[in-house]
Amino acid sequence: MNPTPMVRVNQFLRGSVPILLSLVLVLLGSLPFGLPYFSILCPLFGVMSVYYWSIYRPDLMPLGAAFLIGFFVDVLSGGPMGLMALVLVLVQAMVASQRRAFLGKSFAVGWWGFGLVATGAVLLSWLISSVFFTQILDPLPAIGQLTVSIAVYPLMLLLFGGIQRALLPAI
Repeated sequence: MNPTPMVRVNQFLRGSVPILLSLVLVLLGSLPFGLPYFSILCPLFGVMSVYYWSIYRPDLMPLGAAFLIGFFVDVLSGGPMGLMALVLVLVQAMVASQRRAFLGKSFAVGWWGFGLVATGAVLLSWLISSVFFTQILDPLPAIGQLTVSIAVYPLMLLLFGGIQRALLPAI
């Protein structure tokens, strides 16, 4: 039996939650809150989101969604256009290909995996940015952002997991 139009709209809206949440987090991360060093040390919300949803709901985080989130980061950050789009597509592809290694494992394994993925994303971003700007950029801001991101990931895991349990079990 075909679902009614309202059921299809409901399914579409629920299925859009990971992408919309990712875009909101990226937007919040780019707002000028007036906190010292916030713009430098802001967690990598896009990487966190693409990592989580690529493991637990890859159907809701395809490559196109990762590209869109990365492009949104690029537009808001003013960095090299396409850099984060490329990085998040690579994160999604790598995590989706290794999904079975993370799915159903302990929190520590998932956190460790995020640390590895985030380190690769930051390193790649730093390298490409250094080439783009034709100078070796100071790595300390990237290391600080990576450290903050790894420390904040458990809180984001709680947020993503709660949203997944509350809104997405029916899909």
